[in-house]
Amino acid sequence: MVLRSVTCDVTSVYARRLKNRIAYRVVDDYDGETLTARTRRTSIRPLSLKALVDFLLRGWPFLAVLGMNFGSDTKRMLGFFRGESAFYPDFHEALVERVVEEYPLPCEDF
Repeated sequence: MVLRSVTCDVTSVYARRLKNRIAYRVVDDYDGETLTARTRRTSIRPLSLKALVDFLLRGWPFLAVLGMNFGSDTKRMLGFFRGESAFYPDFHEALVERVVEEYPLPCEDF
């Protein structure tokens, strides 16, 4: 995930295959200083898109970061980040859905 901030902050989920599992970890640009909860996990099969987004958002307080920077201005929030993934083509859209769930758009925007 890339933020359109002055420093172009990036938070990533890395995955690597182990013998019988896949290991995942959330990494930020600040040696883990912006991470909050569990930032490592494993699975037998690749995570679903929902599970990946849930894992990322538990490890990095993305929704809180948006709220701190933009209050309830959901339109500005949606222009502040880009979710990118070579393996999950709908990753950005899934993040947008989570933002709108947390900070609903006003009715006139539908």
